[in-house]
Amino acid sequence: MKSLFKYSALLGFVFYGLSAWAQTPSTHSSSVSVTALHCQQASLSWTKGDGSQRIVLIKEGSAVDGTPAENSFYSTSDTIGDGAQIGSGNYVVYNSNGSAVTIYGLKKNTTYHIAIFEFNGGGSTFNYLTSSGYATASFTTEDINARFSIDDTYQCLSSNSFSFSNSSSQTKSGSISYNWKFGDNNTSSATDPTHQYVAGGIFKVDLTAYSTGCSHTYSLRDTVLVPYIVDFELDPTVSGNDSVQCLEGNYFQFSNLSRIPASPIYGTYDAANYRWSTSDGQSGNLYDVNFSFTSPGSIDIKLIVRRKVAPKGDFCSDSLTKTYVVLPNPLENANVVFSDTALCLSDNQFDFSHDASGIASTKWDFGDGNASFNNPAQHVYNFAGIFPVKLSVIDNNGCTDEYEDTVEVFDEPNNFFTGLDPAYCLNDPKVTLRPNLSGGIFQGMGVDATDSSFTPNQVGTWSIRYVYIQGNCRDTTVQQTQVLDVPVFDLGRDTFLCNGASIDLDPGSDTLNYQWSDGSRSAGRTVSSPGRYILTVSDGSCSTSDTIDVAQLNPPSFDLGQDTTLCGGQSITLYFSAESATYTWNDGYSVQSGQRTITESGYYEVTVSNACGTVTDDVNISILPFACEIFVPNAFSPNGDKLNDIFKPSGFFEFTDMTIFNEYGEILFFTDKEETGWDGNYLDEPVQSGVYYFHIRYQLPEFGSMVKKSESGYVWLVR
Repeated sequence: MKSLFKYSALLGFVFYGLSAWAQTPSTHSSSVSVTALHCQQASLSWTKGDGSQRIVLIKEGSAVDGTPAENSFYSTSDTIGDGAQIGSGNYVVYNSNGSAVTIYGLKKNTTYHIAIFEFNGGGSTFNYLTSSGYATASFTTEDINARFSIDDTYQCLSSNSFSFSNSSSQTKSGSISYNWKFGDNNTSSATDPTHQYVAGGIFKVDLTAYSTGCSHTYSLRDTVLVPYIVDFELDPTVSGNDSVQCLEGNYFQFSNLSRIPASPIYGTYDAANYRWSTSDGQSGNLYDVNFSFTSPGSIDIKLIVRRKVAPKGDFCSDSLTKTYVVLPNPLENANVVFSDTALCLSDNQFDFSHDASGIASTKWDFGDGNASFNNPAQHVYNFAGIFPVKLSVIDNNGCTDEYEDTVEVFDEPNNFFTGLDPAYCLNDPKVTLRPNLSGGIFQGMGVDATDSSFTPNQVGTWSIRYVYIQGNCRDTTVQQTQVLDVPVFDLGRDTFLCNGASIDLDPGSDTLNYQWSDGSRSAGRTVSSPGRYILTVSDGSCSTSDTIDVAQLNPPSFDLGQDTTLCGGQSITLYFSAESATYTWNDGYSVQSGQRTITESGYYEVTVSNACGTVTDDVNISILPFACEIFVPNAFSPNGDKLNDIFKPSGFFEFTDMTIFNEYGEILFFTDKEETGWDGNYLDEPVQSGVYYFHIRYQLPEFGSMVKKSESGYVWLVR
């Protein structure tokens, strides 16, 4: 299309050149505008001048500073730099008779300047209008930048996965398309792709971002590392360094055979490091290692080789695990049986055996210079002492093992104890038994082995044993004691006496010896006074005592008091206590105590009874429905209108007397009759209006009795 355009322009040039030969245009092109702007191309249009043709010059970064020369023809190309150059950097991008051009090959984010020159002519004659005022313009191309990052640029071949984060941008509007090249002939058009490599290497990753008239390519590198080839073996130069070893003395020595792969990838790599581990928790980081094990079983040996890649320092790991066997020792403690560990010299025979399987040979060393290759084996010691017994075995795999313990042979012990009497009375205090040899145990009726004591709490003849134990050597010493019964009698429960009464105390037998606390030796007695009586009875071997307390009990005696009237809101407490008594009320009140608080009016009767008598008393209690109080007026008016003519107190109370005084303390009026009040006269003459002092005495009932009270104050007399 570009070649066809150029050919058409040339024909136009010839045609118009012939019609306007050797004539310079007089009018410049004008109104230059950018109709489409991109990163690498721009489209321009203008209004033509009066020339038959025109050329367009473009320059990067500064204004066009060259002009076409007369009678010179300039080749053109719409790709900047491919057309003729006028001066320095002024390139011809259009030479024809039209009014628009699209320029290619521009740089992104770069400013360009345009100048348009009209001309006429053809052949060898060209007349250019270069005078001032020729059309100019400038524009800056759009910008596009391809950018991305890689989450991890160094990865191991195993499970490698590279994630690419796209950060491309452009200044123009519209979407951006992407073309990824991963360096292994694989591509992607995704915005943020991921990629996995199937072989190691260093790969150049290209991202091209493009939109209409814009494109840009950005590159980074990935590294995929191939790990070492891991291998190891037991060192074949060491004798006995086998994959199966006995627990006793086992020692595994390993040689590292790991190596770099035959075809290493590109790049420079650091040395590898090595990590050994065992299934029982041991570890090492040397090139070659040695391990020994304290427990039998299958042991896994694992070698991890970590190859480091420069410059990042990441590691690529591979591992190898091999299994080795540690044979158990032929013997376990449960396999070995000693019939006894300690016996007395006089009767000792020890039996020794083991039941371990797969045993090729057995040897018992008894510790006294004698040995046996039998299993089981017996041995008798000829003297006392502690003897180390050693068992040595070899199993069918050639593994050896030993077991060692001791046995003890004791001389006959001097075993006896003291502290036990031949006889005790029943329930005597416990006694402490004292053995000659400590470490044994007491046994028998009434014996407490925890504190080595004997308590005579059961009648009979008893054998008390002390067993002294050394290992399986047991020696027992025995003593006998007798627990005698004690006389049995009962004076009875504690009791009481009413006035003038008596009781008989009888132990129930005349064949024993008696002793009272007051010196009397009679078997029984009559008691008529209170006190504590103690009797001790003996049968000649054992004695026992009993005590009885005799108290004095008085018959009930009380008085509920006189019938009583109480003011409203008051209560009264009645007292009627007696010793060891019961109380019965006429109204069913059931609390058994020596007092009762009355809060309601009524008739109350109580019967008090004990073993020595019964008493009944009653009382009437009246509780008024209102409170007891006195009211004294503070003024009165004796003017004969029969309203408030008399001064006197009112209310519920018992009147005693009232006295009226003048301001000089003279008595004007006195009465001891409740119904009589002061009429405001003195000596049958009215007194003047004013303030007069009064004093009233009265009584109020409170809690069953009358209480004296008084009221004093001033009263206004108004005529």
